[in-house]
Amino acid sequence: MRIACAFLLSLLALPVVAAPVPDRIWLGGERLTVYFPNGVICRADVGLTGGAGRMEGCPHAADWRVMVRKRNYLEPLLGAAVSPYALVTITDAQGRVTRFRTPPTLGRDQRH
Repeated sequence: MRIACAFLLSLLALPVVAAPVPDRIWLGGERLTVYFPNGVICRADVGLTGGAGRMEGCPHAADWRVMVRKRNYLEPLLGAAVSPYALVTITDAQGRVTRFRTPPTLGRDQRH
């Protein structure tokens, strides 16, 4: 009995491993791609004017919100190869919020 209690108490002492915070994103056309530092890549379909939803099929439970401020003037020519001017918010299961701006600026982190 003591061994069982000691085992259960040791399980409670195990650290909770939090999901990694996304380190970058790509928004092109109607597709949001979220990159995590552990190599996981998750995708979501986003409307041309933005939207919100849950990353379906992603091993890291996360919600996304995209607010498109302006479509990129190069988009008719280059399609999904360019990002619209948008604010992207990723909220993980623990409630941590990570915000990004698109398109990425050269030499600067896209987080804000």
